[in-house]
Amino acid sequence: MMGNMRKSVIFLKSLMGGLAFVFFGTACDSTSDDPQPYLRIDEANKAITLTAIEGDSKVIPVETNTSEWTVSVSDEGNGKDWLFVGKENESIVISTLKKNESSAGRSTQVIVNVKNVSEQVVINITQLGNGPVLQLKEERPVILQKNQGDNFVNIITNIPEGEWNVEKNDQNANWLRVEKVSNNQLQLSVEENTGRLRSVEITLTSNLIPIDQQQKFTVMQEGAIVPVLQTDITGKAFGASGGRVIVAVTATNISEEEWNFVLSDQSAGWIQIEKISNQLAITIDKNLGSARAVEVILTSPYIIPTQQPKILITQAASEVGTNFLITGYENQTITVTFTNETTSLLILDDTGYGTLPLSSGSPRTIKTIRAEGGDAIKIGRKESATENIVLSIGRFNAIEWRTKNNDGLTPLINTAAELLNRFSYIRPEDKEGTITYLFESDIDLMDEKLTASLSGTLTQSIDGNHHTIYGVNVELNFTGMSGRSGGFLAGSFGGVLRDLHIAEGGKILVIGNTDVGFANGVGAFVGVLSGKIIGCSNAATVTGNLSVGGICGLLYDDAAEVIACANYGNVTSETLGAGGICYSLTYGAIKACYNTGTIRTETSEDGQTNGGITGRFLYGTTISACYNTGTISHKADVVRSIGAINGTNSSNASRGENTMKDCFYSGNSYTTAGNSSDYTNGSGAQVFSSSAWPTNNTGKNWGIGSPQEDGSGGTYWSSIGNSPSLYPKLYWEK
Repeated sequence: MMGNMRKSVIFLKSLMGGLAFVFFGTACDSTSDDPQPYLRIDEANKAITLTAIEGDSKVIPVETNTSEWTVSVSDEGNGKDWLFVGKENESIVISTLKKNESSAGRSTQVIVNVKNVSEQVVINITQLGNGPVLQLKEERPVILQKNQGDNFVNIITNIPEGEWNVEKNDQNANWLRVEKVSNNQLQLSVEENTGRLRSVEITLTSNLIPIDQQQKFTVMQEGAIVPVLQTDITGKAFGASGGRVIVAVTATNISEEEWNFVLSDQSAGWIQIEKISNQLAITIDKNLGSARAVEVILTSPYIIPTQQPKILITQAASEVGTNFLITGYENQTITVTFTNETTSLLILDDTGYGTLPLSSGSPRTIKTIRAEGGDAIKIGRKESATENIVLSIGRFNAIEWRTKNNDGLTPLINTAAELLNRFSYIRPEDKEGTITYLFESDIDLMDEKLTASLSGTLTQSIDGNHHTIYGVNVELNFTGMSGRSGGFLAGSFGGVLRDLHIAEGGKILVIGNTDVGFANGVGAFVGVLSGKIIGCSNAATVTGNLSVGGICGLLYDDAAEVIACANYGNVTSETLGAGGICYSLTYGAIKACYNTGTIRTETSEDGQTNGGITGRFLYGTTISACYNTGTISHKADVVRSIGAINGTNSSNASRGENTMKDCFYSGNSYTTAGNSSDYTNGSGAQVFSSSAWPTNNTGKNWGIGSPQEDGSGGTYWSSIGNSPSLYPKLYWEK
């Protein structure tokens, strides 16, 4: 290391013409009495490129009226490790201390500070990589005068002169000749241009550099005829409500077809522009968020880019409050009622938009809205300045389904009214694909009692989008009804449900079903599952007098799966038994799930089957990477099957073998994992301890990360936790 340091010092001394020393820091005197010291560096020297070799250097002239200035290398890009900077009188010297062994370039900054001047001068430094380099020294269009003459362009390269060349994209552009003067310079010779601006693209080519990485630059020559584009405004400010403006464009020496426009931000979908002859009609959408801006740039191949006119469009942020956009209620005044029964009036404009000021205290929950002469429409949303309330109201005050980007396949759920529309969307005849309901917000059902599941049988899919439903209150009475199943969302579900959560304080209660057969069930979300539930959780209590589960009543299809779900709520059965995730794993699989709720049966009859994950573990099914810390209890004196993971275990050779692997449970949840069977495969379940804890392992479904779209991949956890009581958390948990 001492040898390298000595080598660098000797080099710099030689570079500076025998200078006795080079120092960082501030000089002790001033060369000017000017009370306003300054230091200037030419713009061309504010971006310096050095080669990959050790000792490549550059001297940068400085214009200043003081000696009280310092230079230093910033910490960016580990610059202090490979770059030297020093000052000599009115110059800055930079030099590479090390060769760049990487094929990639590296960058840092040199910072110049002047005493009593707050603004710094920043010089951007790049050291090229060790691979082949062939590029312009200054990356920008080359603009030449209209007269005949020669110009020179500097090249940075480490490729031998005979191994690189230049090509024009238009071989008929005879007005420009390009010749290599040396290995680091091109000569551009042009004829006089008596017409308009003309241009050609030049490519620096070499077999040592892939074609898609070869640098291109544009050479433009001004002409005797100068096209001009002018607009009658250079900017326009819009309010949050949006609007429209017509911009007149004056074109000189250029036809209407020879100019166009682009946006500085191509993703700015809130602005629409239509070119009408020599005019631009600019329409701005309503702003439901923060302030925004975009430039409209008029373009033409006959105008130098720096001379192309720009129109700055700005739009103010929406008012601070809860934004409503109610299609069907345009130009109406609506009454907004909160759950504390206070009310406010809200005026909607001609697009159905309006902003309700926020209350001064904690956010209130909006219970309903009502237009004059109309019925109350349930909202179930908290006041928010960032989340909008959006609805579409049709004839007779009926809720109309909206779809994402009008795709016809993704109905949106933004309010209680849409959720209580009971998944009734009908796919248009001209659309093909799967219907997936998408939640746009958390929703509060405000403890309104539901006496039926939102759907009897549902085969469409639901994307909760990581939202939560509050105030769930379901009471199903199946008295005199045989063979019924129930849950908050559906009795029977065959689609894919993902990333939806039921909050604490809710309840799901099913009474009156005297059919205690194993083909029916009660669950927080659904009764019988033949599809998939991925990344969901329940904190509501679930109670029933048949098969009862925290997520679903039973899995009843070979393709049925519950994946990466958690149950926190207490689950109680008054007859057969209960399970934290499901009561009966009849077919399918449960993986990467856990339960913390109390699982209990209340009947005095014998034969109960309780489990922290499933009560009944049947015939060729699988439980993997699951755990339970919830208490498992019972009322009867004689218990058929009970355990921290499973109750019964009914695998056998003729009907298929069960698999349980890589599961865990807390020692105080129950004394055993559950009934075992000679036909059960896998590693089974262990009591959590310092020596028995899951590790990050994708192959065992204990991998850290998010699952794939179909629920596969083995990554389901945000953390594995550690002993003794920091238990694993799923990917959707904070």
